[in-house]
Amino acid sequence: MSRSWHSLKMFVFAVAFVLGAPQFAAASQAVIPTPADLQAFAAQAAKEKKPLVVLFEAEDCPYCKRVMQEYLNPMSKSKEYQDKVRFLRVDVGSKAALKDFHGQSTTQADFARSFRAQLTPTVIVFAPNGRPVSDPIVGFNSPDYYGFYLDQAIDAGVAKVRGGK
Repeated sequence: MSRSWHSLKMFVFAVAFVLGAPQFAAASQAVIPTPADLQAFAAQAAKEKKPLVVLFEAEDCPYCKRVMQEYLNPMSKSKEYQDKVRFLRVDVGSKAALKDFHGQSTTQADFARSFRAQLTPTVIVFAPNGRPVSDPIVGFNSPDYYGFYLDQAIDAGVAKVRGGK
């Protein structure tokens, strides 16, 4: 009886895993865009009086994935953050074309280098004019406080963009 019970439990577990896998995969997918035109995103953010939270990431960076899954994706789905900021991603290794905040043609990699964002993950909060409005958050060495640091940077950006400082 115990062998068949064990087999049944394993079968139920396997079915649950297979049925849940697509939902898990969908939940881990990024909902934050990688722009081709930062100037267009910045123009919309200026109208809305919102700073831009930019994640500089690398494709093979496990900490970047954690920052996306545990912080930025949930924030981007939250009404509280939708009312405050716009979220974007830039791949520090990508040669994909990108228009910077001033309409100049560049690549994602060159744009990242221009802000010294080669270490990943790096999060920088920008005013719509393309100026950083908080200190960058570099790396992911303190998961217990990461959300706090991120909120501080976002709040500083919101205050500067809406307060005109």
